Amino acid sequence: MAIVLRDLRLIQDGRILGPSDYSFENGSVGKASKPNSTDFEEVIDCSDFLASKGWIDLRCGLGEPGEEYRETVESLCQSLTASGFVQALIMPNTNPVIQSKK
Repeated sequence: MAIVLRDLRLIQDGRILGPSDYSFENGSVGKASKPNSTDFEEVIDCSDFLASKGWIDLRCGLGEPGEEYRETVESLCQSLTASGFVQALIMPNTNPVIQSKK
């Protein structure tokens, strides 16, 4: 299934690139070589969107160890991946506490 992302702007190397057409096919994104072609199943207007390689979540809560019912490493990774995050900073809220004054 091939999709065209029309007029998408990319955030790359600290700047926003101008609008261009990209194709999404077989799990990868690349410049659309023939954006007007009928080979694409869907064309999405992305003129109001920005895209980037991935985002970093600077404040994640994790239930391990001690409160696995809230969140496990596996479920957190699945949530981050589904949301477009590629890195995360885990807050040190653990039960039992892993630090002491000694």
